[in-house]
Amino acid sequence: MLLLTECTRYWEYLLTVFLSLGNGDLKGMGRGGKRGELSWSEVREHNKRNDKWLVIEGQVYNITNWAGRHPGGSRVISHYAGQDATEAFRAFHNDLTTVKKFLSPIHVGPLEDHQKCSLDEDFQVLRQTAEKKGLFKPSYIFFLMVIAHVLVLDALAYLVMAYFGTGWVPYLVSLMCAATVQAQTGWIQHDFGHLSVLKNSTLDHIVQYFLMGMVKGASPHWWNHLHFQHHAKPNVIDKDPDVAMDKLFVVGEVMPVQVAKTRSKSMPFNLQHKYFFIIGPPLLFPVYFQFMLFRHIYTRRLYYIYFLWLTMMFRKSLVYLGNNDVLYRCLESHWFTWVTQSNHIPMNIDNDQALHWMKLQMNATCDIEKSFFNDWFTGHLNFQIEHHLFPTMPRHNLYKVAPLVQSLCKKHDIKYEIKPLWTAFKDIVRVWDPRGFVRVGDPRGYVRVWDPRGFVRVWYPGNLCQGVIFRDLCKGCGIQGVLSECDFQGFMSGCGIQGFMSGCGIQGFMSGYGIQGVLSGCGIQGFMSGCGIQGFLSGCDIQGFMSGCGIQGFLTGCGIQEFMSGCGIQGMSEALR
Repeated sequence: MLLLTECTRYWEYLLTVFLSLGNGDLKGMGRGGKRGELSWSEVREHNKRNDKWLVIEGQVYNITNWAGRHPGGSRVISHYAGQDATEAFRAFHNDLTTVKKFLSPIHVGPLEDHQKCSLDEDFQVLRQTAEKKGLFKPSYIFFLMVIAHVLVLDALAYLVMAYFGTGWVPYLVSLMCAATVQAQTGWIQHDFGHLSVLKNSTLDHIVQYFLMGMVKGASPHWWNHLHFQHHAKPNVIDKDPDVAMDKLFVVGEVMPVQVAKTRSKSMPFNLQHKYFFIIGPPLLFPVYFQFMLFRHIYTRRLYYIYFLWLTMMFRKSLVYLGNNDVLYRCLESHWFTWVTQSNHIPMNIDNDQALHWMKLQMNATCDIEKSFFNDWFTGHLNFQIEHHLFPTMPRHNLYKVAPLVQSLCKKHDIKYEIKPLWTAFKDIVRVWDPRGFVRVGDPRGYVRVWDPRGFVRVWYPGNLCQGVIFRDLCKGCGIQGVLSECDFQGFMSGCGIQGFMSGCGIQGFMSGYGIQGVLSGCGIQGFMSGCGIQGFLSGCDIQGFMSGCGIQGFLTGCGIQEFMSGCGIQGMSEALR
C-alpha cells in the first residue's frame, strides 16, 4: 500500500510539473523565451550550475530550472549541459512521445547548421534495426525463471540449517545461498530499474522497490540516483560516481596527475595494489554502501525506506537463522565489485570530452566472453557494451545485438574489446599497480616515481613533466631498466637538462618513444649543436649510425662521456631501439 501511495504521488507530481511548465511559470522557460538559430559556441557557454542548456535532435533547451524537477534526478541531465544529449535522451526513455511533451515549454530555439555525422546516422539505423528485430521486447518467462531461482535459493538458505542443524557444513551452504540471493537480486532489480522488463515506469519501480528494498534492504532511489549518472557519463571524472574514488585510489592516467596537482595525497597510493584487497571488495557493501545509503535517506527525508530496511532485517532474522549479516554482505560485496569493475576500471578514465554517445560508451566499457556461467554470474553484464548503448534493452537480448555493434565499430574504426572472465579480473589487479606513477610538480623540483623496490627519487625538473605520465615518457625502455644500472640523478648530472633539450620541446622529444622520436621536431644538426659532431651525423639515420658504431667513439668529442658514466649505455641504447 505504501509503495502504491508513493507511485501515485510520483505521477501527481509529474502532472503538476507538466501543468506548471505549460503555463510558463518557470523563469526563463516560458514560450515567450524562444529565439532564432543558436550557435554551438553560445550553447557551450551555458554549462554552469545556474545556467544550463543542452541540445536534443538539433533543438536547444533550457534545463536550468527543469533539472531540479527531472524525474531521473538533476545530476544525470545536468551532466550534459552545453552538450548534445540526443542519444542519451533516446537511451534512457522508453516512451519518447510522452517525454517530448515536457520539452516544448523549455525550448529555446534551433541549432544553426545542425547536421548529423555519419556515426549519428549509422547508430540510428542500428537502433531501428534492433527495434525491428524485437530486441527491446522482454521475455516474461525468462524473468519469471530468474526470480524463481532466487526464491528457491532463498528458501534453501533457511531449509538447509533448519533440517541439518547449525554445523559448519550446513552453515557454509546456507551462507553461500544467502550471498547468491543477494547478488542475483541485485542484477534483477537493476533490470527493473532500467525499465527493461515491464516497460512501464510505475510497475517496474514497484517491483524494484520490493527487490531492492524488502529483499536487499537498500534504497532504489539511492541506487538510481548514482547508477543513471554512471550510464550518462561512464568513467568521466567528477560525473561518474563509480570513479569518484580519489580519496582512496587513483586510476587511469589523468586522475593521478590531477590529484597530485591539486592536493597532497590522502593515501599511500604507491601501496594501493595491496590495500585494495583489504578495504576494497570486502568493505564496499558492509561499510561504504551502508554509510552512503543512510546518508542519502536522511538528507532527502526518504524515511519510508527505513520501513523497507526494517522489513528486510526481520525477514533475514527468520529466514537466514544464524547467518551473520556481515559475512554474506562481504561475499556479496566481492561478487559485485569484481563483476562491475571488470568492465570499466581497466578502460579509459578521463575528464569530460563531450564525445559522441557511442564513442563515450566504447571508451569506458568492454565485454566478457559469453558462456552460461558468465551470463548467470554477471547477470548478463558481461555484455556491458551493449547494455550501455541500449540501457532499456532486456538483458537476454544483449548478445543478439552484439554482432551489429561490432560491425558498426569496425566501420568507424572504434575499438571493440572483449576478453575472458579471468583476464578481466586480472586487469582489475593490474590497474591498481602503482609502478610508473608520478607525483607531478613537487615543490622541491623533482618527480617521484613509485617503484616496488622502494621509493625512487628522480632529480628531474618538475615543470618539464607537467601533465605527462612518466611511465609513458619512458615507454619502450622501461623505467626499471633505466634505473637498474645507474642512479638517475647521476645519469642527469653534468648535463643541464634544459640545455640538452634546447631547440626541442619535451613533447616532441619523447614522441614515438624511440630514438627517432628523440630527434623529431628538431633538426639533427640543431639537436647536436655544441657537440662537434654535426658533420658526422649529417645524412645519417640515427639507428643505422648507432649500429656498428662503438658508443664510446660516438660520444668522443661530445663532452658527455662523464654524463653517461655509471650507466651501461649499450644496454640502454638497445632498449631504446
